[in-house]
Amino acid sequence: YLAITVPVDIVSGSVQRLSAVASVVSAAQGVLLFAIGMIVLYAILSNVLYAKEQERAGAEAASRAKSEFLSNMSHDIRTPMNAILGMTAIAGANVDNPQRVRDCLRKISLSGTQLIGLINDVLDMSKIESGKMSLNPDTMFLPEVLESIISIIRSQAKQREQDFRIYVKNVQHENVLCDSVRFSQIFLNILSNAVKFTPNGGSI
Repeated sequence: YLAITVPVDIVSGSVQRLSAVASVVSAAQGVLLFAIGMIVLYAILSNVLYAKEQERAGAEAASRAKSEFLSNMSHDIRTPMNAILGMTAIAGANVDNPQRVRDCLRKISLSGTQLIGLINDVLDMSKIESGKMSLNPDTMFLPEVLESIISIIRSQAKQREQDFRIYVKNVQHENVLCDSVRFSQIFLNILSNAVKFTPNGGSI
């Protein structure tokens, strides 16, 4: 055993210094923990805000896609609908001419098929959400589809007293694999614009 004596003022001074150091360390730890907590909280809030912003941007994009889709489809639907109404009026004015009535009914049927395809697109919400179209290729008899398109456009051109003429050359195959609804959409849009932007009495 070794026993020694130490003056009380030395011990007291050491204890006070250790207490001061402990207080400083404790305060530093508190500041460090507070800083870490704030950083973690900032990171969490940033992630939450980023997720909310992404969700809002996605919702806005979906809304724009819906508006653009429905705006385009409303124009496409109006074209065959006008053709159906026009052919119905012609058939009604020629009830004494069975051949003319049958021709109108056939064109009404073709335009109705086009209209059903467009309406099915409108009712397909997945296409509206994405703003995209899907192709449905099937066997298509080219002269029949073109005749439907021509009958629709010819009635529009007649209202504006335009000279509308068709020239078909070098067609090797009349039965083709194609999405007839999309095919008709493309040609109807091109020719409808031609009627729209050609002056009255002009030629197409």
